[in-house]
Amino acid sequence: MKKKSGIIFLILIFCSNLRALDYYQVNSGTNQEITEHSVCKDVINSGSNAIFVPTKTITEWSAFYNNAPAGTAAAACDDNWFNANWGYRIKITIDHTLVAETSSNFPVLITEANLPAGFWTNVNASGSDIVVTAQDGITKLDRELVSINTGTPVMELFVRVPTLNSLSPTVLFIYYGYAAATEINATSTWSAYRNVYHMNATTPTDSTGTTSTTGVSGGTLATAKIGLGINYNGTGRINLSSAVTTALSFSFWYYPRTNGGGNFGTVFGSNGYPDGTRHVGANPMVFRRGGNAIVSTTSTYNTWKHLVFSYNTGTGRITLIENGVAGTATLTTMYNIYHLVGIANATDRAPDGVVDEMRISTNTITSGWALTEFNNQNSPATFYLASPQIPKP
Repeated sequence: MKKKSGIIFLILIFCSNLRALDYYQVNSGTNQEITEHSVCKDVINSGSNAIFVPTKTITEWSAFYNNAPAGTAAAACDDNWFNANWGYRIKITIDHTLVAETSSNFPVLITEANLPAGFWTNVNASGSDIVVTAQDGITKLDRELVSINTGTPVMELFVRVPTLNSLSPTVLFIYYGYAAATEINATSTWSAYRNVYHMNATTPTDSTGTTSTTGVSGGTLATAKIGLGINYNGTGRINLSSAVTTALSFSFWYYPRTNGGGNFGTVFGSNGYPDGTRHVGANPMVFRRGGNAIVSTTSTYNTWKHLVFSYNTGTGRITLIENGVAGTATLTTMYNIYHLVGIANATDRAPDGVVDEMRISTNTITSGWALTEFNNQNSPATFYLASPQIPKP
């Protein structure tokens, strides 16, 4: 009888090990790999309290990792690998508290900030092996690698994130370590914009492939807010090969020293002096329409400003968002943009300062989107965390 009881007891232990745990506890500020019902997920808790992850049934478990609650994320485990040719990856976890609103097709900037030393040792010098995936570790995302220097090290990489969540962390993976890889940039990285100019060449190119630049004069490359930008001393211009007649929004980084050429330094200029985004006399930079100053920036100089001008045709209001802070004014219609730098084909109305990351959109840019851009581009080091280097399992 005792022997039989022992056998029954062992069977009970064995059966209980086949059963999923009712829940797992993941403490605040930690992450834990959980494998239940043949599915492994890395649960990341960025909230202020411990969470309890239900895993008793496959229904409970899948409901959690497919729709993680606010402050948490369920990312791929290390065994979900994009491709066996890639030797390494890094997990990128975006701080949702710096995402002002949940946004679709948001281009996230990833720089050298927080990346482990192993990345610079094992990535191709040209970055031709850089692949970015969604949190499942497999789904490839559009990206543009603007520049990389593994010796310095520095990098400017933009990734189109299909859904950037403001309620819970967004997780990405950067794969690298495949010498024969020939990954290329995707213009669809910029599906949210009509034109994107990184200003990292004196004749800047449009990363969307939409509009070329002509009539370029003046300006030299200089260290800017993100990589390189173009420095002007009041003279010069950049014309667009065709006018943008559909713009509702545009944005740029600007480091003004003075009011520019003739006190009329201009960016996103029109074909006539009454319209444009420019300094006027001793005023700060203003959005000018029909000779009237509609909205104006602060009058501070020798500091970087992220400026977004966005028109809402429904409300008839234009919003200026400076470093994430918004103000609005009434506007009848937008003007047509003929120049990235300068106005009315003149060469004596350029800024005195550095311009960087100039973008044009046919959509209204919300204040939440603009604030998220500012948070990301102003301080990549706080916008996301990067894991140590993860070798292929």
